[in-house]
Amino acid sequence: MNKLLLNKDRILLEFIEICKNLNLFYSLDKLSLYGAMSKEHSWNNLDHHEIMMKYQDYEILKNAYPNRVLDNTLHSLYHDLQIKFVDDNKNIFENQPFLNINLIYPTNIANIKKYLKHCNQARSFIGHYLTMTNSNDWKTKNNIIKSHFLSIFYKPITYKEVANLLIKNDHQGFLISSPIIKKDSLKYWLPNIKFETKKVIINNIEVDVLVEFDQYLKNVYEVEYFEHSVPQRKIEYINPIEYKKIFS
Repeated sequence: MNKLLLNKDRILLEFIEICKNLNLFYSLDKLSLYGAMSKEHSWNNLDHHEIMMKYQDYEILKNAYPNRVLDNTLHSLYHDLQIKFVDDNKNIFENQPFLNINLIYPTNIANIKKYLKHCNQARSFIGHYLTMTNSNDWKTKNNIIKSHFLSIFYKPITYKEVANLLIKNDHQGFLISSPIIKKDSLKYWLPNIKFETKKVIINNIEVDVLVEFDQYLKNVYEVEYFEHSVPQRKIEYINPIEYKKIFS
């Protein structure tokens, strides 16, 4: 069993403790949220956890723990929109556990249309694959090569640029970030977030879950999540950046 899998709960616990100390809002997100709220509590199928937090709260976390967060304004070799919480951001290709951090952006429909423009989709694609060095999957290898070619014409988009595109005081709802901007990114839209959470205990870990989790999970996964388990992984991360395909 690799180091990521062995330490995924440990790094989540450390993150939770920091959020408590700094009074930061967070909630489980995506497959971690799915696994926690499904009938079988199937998050043991995951090799890393995922959370969401406010943009402003992430900036507080980043200022307090600059060596433990990884984003594409901090590291010259890291171009991905996906923000991560790690043990050490100096050695990003080291086999170490990580936590994916997705940001909650208050926004409106007009700004989402700007966000979804083709050039932003291309720039996020480039950033995601440009960071990787290799893969055992031909499709991922091809995307890495493609990203190097496209980087001649486009620069990867930073999370700061996304924030400037999306954040509006007169917002109509909230969009949760994703590493690659696609048309279906709208499934991460919630018309209202109260920023209230409920406590859920999984593997003896008390975690926060946003109270709007039910509608959110149905939007994202389009299934009655509580009747299903998180699918078995098709990829396995070897470090916070790169993954290999699991061949059955």
